[in-house]
Amino acid sequence: RGGKSGDGVRGLAIANQTRVLGDWTVVTGESATEGEHIELKAGQTLDFVLDCIGNETSDGFRWSPVVTRAEGGEWSTAASFKEQAAPKIEPLSPWERYAQALLMTNEFVFVD
Repeated sequence: RGGKSGDGVRGLAIANQTRVLGDWTVVTGESATEGEHIELKAGQTLDFVLDCIGNETSDGFRWSPVVTRAEGGEWSTAASFKEQAAPKIEPLSPWERYAQALLMTNEFVFVD
């Protein structure tokens, strides 16, 4: 989903840190990311890795893999890792701004 000046992104699905189940490169637009079927045992991992190809200029992306379980059901990264709203930051009071200004000077070096 990057801009026209981007060089794209590469996505990987890796099982148990050794076996590549899928390898996708997208420069602009969209790409289906259907990977190989695999059975994982307790303690094994499934990693989704995304990196820029050459540089990060104009390389935007959205990738929300969904894993289908053999016994039925799905696991969605979008549902499990929802973005949290940034906390509202209140402006500093006049005394807090004054304290901040003092901390940014060397005046505290001379306090006994």
